[in-house]
Amino acid sequence: MVARILLAVRRLVAAVPGLRRLFCRSPALQALDLLFRRMLRSVGRRGMPMEGTATVAAAREAALFGDLRRAVDIGAAVVARSCGDPAFHRSLVDWVQRTGEAGTRAQTLWQALSADAALVSGRDRDALAALLTSVGLEILSHNGLSASLRFLRLAGTLSPTPDRAFCTQMCEFLVGACADAAEAGQTLASASAPPTVFGYVVWGSAYVDAFMKYHIRSLLAPGNLPALTARRLVVSIVTTPEDRARIVSHQQFAALARHAEVHFSLVSGHLCARNNSLAPDQLFYRFYGALDHINLHFAGAAGADVFLLPVDCLVADGSIRAMTGYLAQGYDSCGGANIVAKTESFLPALDAVCPGDGPIVLDTRRLASLALKHCHQYTASQWMVRGNRSFGRWPRELFWPVKGGVVAHSIYTHPLFISARALGAGIEFPYSSADFLLTARIFQDRGTFRRFRVISDASEAYISNFTSTHRRFEETDRPFDPRAFAAAHRGAYPIHRHMFCQRQFVPTLGGEAGDRDPDADMAVIQAQLGVPAGQQVPDF
Repeated sequence: MVARILLAVRRLVAAVPGLRRLFCRSPALQALDLLFRRMLRSVGRRGMPMEGTATVAAAREAALFGDLRRAVDIGAAVVARSCGDPAFHRSLVDWVQRTGEAGTRAQTLWQALSADAALVSGRDRDALAALLTSVGLEILSHNGLSASLRFLRLAGTLSPTPDRAFCTQMCEFLVGACADAAEAGQTLASASAPPTVFGYVVWGSAYVDAFMKYHIRSLLAPGNLPALTARRLVVSIVTTPEDRARIVSHQQFAALARHAEVHFSLVSGHLCARNNSLAPDQLFYRFYGALDHINLHFAGAAGADVFLLPVDCLVADGSIRAMTGYLAQGYDSCGGANIVAKTESFLPALDAVCPGDGPIVLDTRRLASLALKHCHQYTASQWMVRGNRSFGRWPRELFWPVKGGVVAHSIYTHPLFISARALGAGIEFPYSSADFLLTARIFQDRGTFRRFRVISDASEAYISNFTSTHRRFEETDRPFDPRAFAAAHRGAYPIHRHMFCQRQFVPTLGGEAGDRDPDADMAVIQAQLGVPAGQQVPDF
């Protein structure tokens, strides 16, 4: 009975504005009440599941009754839960972005918090700032640069930390850099027919030197850039002022400039240096992926197709010509599995095979064989053989050795190009890695999947990444388990499952069959993922 009376009182307080103000005198808590109330209206319009509605309601109730810590804890759970619930996620972002009110809402909340600063303890201020940072980064993932910046600034002012300062600086830089890139792209578009853009993000002497000495030389193979004589080519590089000078002075720059114009977008060396000190699984990839979007804005404004090749990869001869052919056939993107090699042994071996400073000319078979000989732990941990007793914890690809090469299935495939048509269709940019969210935003339903070309025969087009042995990928200390694989990828979008169903073959020099059957394994894995065996284009 007492519980029912208390519940009735709480409902009465929540319903009557005068009583709410009496119980909730803190401006900060009133602001949170407003935030959660508007979220409830938003999710109501979008048909949010009852569980999600109850979560937001609980957060609002905590704010109403002065429990700031509980309010922000539940609010943080709201943000976390949104990642696995598209309707919930969308409602949160809609709340911020709808009708251009984000700035007003953020300002209202900031004014309330400023007035209430003396009433909010340090611990609670930090908890609230953490919630605002989470909301700001979620908004950034949905093309909300300006709105995100307001929330990140608010969080940093309320409870400053180095990470919050970095997030704010990152967002401030992106607002200006993306606008500048779009303006440069428009200028390029007005001068001639749309070009083809190759977009890169690279900084640091070791990365720049490897990019110029190896990637660019492979790009200059006869079947790559030199094969595109009928196109205007522009290489767009996001880098620091210091590394721009290093690139321009490199001996390969003149060879590159004979085939393409080179455009630079500059990022502060201070911002890059601050980022290098952060855990790479947190803000590093977010920052790096966000910088990729500068090239997307540049190419989009120029009306151009854009290639997004990794800077630490070699491109097999003929791959660019083949991918340009995919564009001509109407594909909006393409991608495929690649064997990642160990930098420390792979590059010296490459120097022995391709000495000098001329183009690196290797077909897929030779390149993949060399990479396989110097296979990195990333690929080895995803090797589908019974002797692999410690499988990767978050495997993006599965590799089966077969006679004459490797069979692969990839659930997350890096988009090697994005067409001008797709860029011009109003993509909701995620300002994070292009591998996961960007492809999901471009290919949202089954009808669009056919426009992503999974490279089933890597002899047509192929790249091999290389990375340091110091970079380790988490393993399970257990053999491959299809249930664990399915659990790791429950958040995969339909396009990723479509990619995974496509069989790929990477030819190598020689090679013997392993002790597992790719087709039998895939039938079991697809059953765990809820995809009928043999189905090539899942119907979700």
